[in-house]
Amino acid sequence: LPLPRAIFQGESTDDRDIFVRRPNQPAGGIFVRTSARPLRDVAGGVRGGILVFRDVTSQVLAEEAVTRAFAQGRLEVVETVLHDIGNAINSVTIGIDTLHQSISEDRLTPRLRALADAVNAHRDDWPGYIRDHRQGRNVLPLLIALADDYVRHTRRVKQTVNRVRRRARHIADIVRTQKALGNAKLTRKDVNLRESIDGAVKLVVESLEREIDCIRVDCAGAPATIRIQESPFHQMLVNLIKNSLESIDELSRSGGLEEPPSVRVRAYVDGEFLNIEVRDNGIGFPPKEAKDLFAAGYTTKNDGTGLGLHSAANFVIGSGGQIRIESDGVGKGATACVMLGLSSVIPMRTSAPPWEGGGGQGHS
Repeated sequence: LPLPRAIFQGESTDDRDIFVRRPNQPAGGIFVRTSARPLRDVAGGVRGGILVFRDVTSQVLAEEAVTRAFAQGRLEVVETVLHDIGNAINSVTIGIDTLHQSISEDRLTPRLRALADAVNAHRDDWPGYIRDHRQGRNVLPLLIALADDYVRHTRRVKQTVNRVRRRARHIADIVRTQKALGNAKLTRKDVNLRESIDGAVKLVVESLEREIDCIRVDCAGAPATIRIQESPFHQMLVNLIKNSLESIDELSRSGGLEEPPSVRVRAYVDGEFLNIEVRDNGIGFPPKEAKDLFAAGYTTKNDGTGLGLHSAANFVIGSGGQIRIESDGVGKGATACVMLGLSSVIPMRTSAPPWEGGGGQGHS
């Protein structure tokens, strides 16, 4: 202990923390920060010691709380990144499986080989073969059909490859975004709002591996271009749209979906805010649960992570915006609304706001 060491060994100690166990204290005791000095006589001999105590319990507990919060925050970041990358990787996997199936079930190559063999077998009497022989007269129609099939096959492969490439780039964007979080600023860029929403819709549809035609997008009342952190903005849209589709599926499985499934994504300007609404006619939730939906780990799904909405809220609030989700009750659908300040998302204000007089309307 500092005092005996000061008296018997002449040592000085500064700011040494000691935990004093006291069962009646909330933390089970108190933290005391001590400093000790030996008391010397004129000859330099130690005649005693002095010990100063300071109760630093609140300070130590606060520091521990900050450390725990930081650790939890880092864990949430890791889990959120894994969640976001998982969505994109799912789409990449589907694309790769599609390519593998296309290659494994290739029927064009054997047909082309058979045609080449037939042509080669009659190279010496080629004109007569294609004019007079029953099979020879089928060579030209077969060649044309093969060319058409090859064009269609190549088009599908290109579409799949482009889809996989976009998803791979999206994964790279997520990783790059997380690296940028360690810097002073996170890069914002000008993005086409409608294209960004359509891209999120396509990613969700691909990840669910089925035809979906119930999503409608309306950007007529919104600016064509906004300045935003593209990757987290895109992932926020993915999370909101995916939640809506999954809530419709849940209501359908319970037998409570009595009307055609519907998801409406609407972007519009209201006052000084750009609003983005995602409205569905899915399972909904009790209004009292609204306050819990954005908490990390909170989920109403059996296989949910509770990170999608938490990630979306982190992005929106970090951008100076607001986010809320409302429902009138179970079986009555839900509406997610994101509000972003116009002053922070409009690249350049002009005399006439860019969303007046049109902005495009359509559906996916």
